[in-house]
Amino acid sequence: MARKSTICSQCGHLGRPRQVAPGSLLVEIILWCCLLLPGLLYSLWRIGAKRPTCRHCGAIAATVPTDSPRGRQLVAEFHPATPPTGPAHR
Repeated sequence: MARKSTICSQCGHLGRPRQVAPGSLLVEIILWCCLLLPGLLYSLWRIGAKRPTCRHCGAIAATVPTDSPRGRQLVAEFHPATPPTGPAHR
């Protein structure tokens, strides 16, 4: 499945968001080295709680698909020279 293009509602960056896991890799390693169950639970939590983040400014959950109504509005606001995309503009 292809990833949709998104726009950041904070900075206007166009592109794919990156997935960021909460917590700390160092804490995860320490928990794995000390005890098996806490390390496993912490790892599962980090994997399950990943969230999209803007690649440019790092804003969490501020990315919007460019083919949505809000996304087209943001593209027009931040990038007026870029032609709109989506089914409404074909």
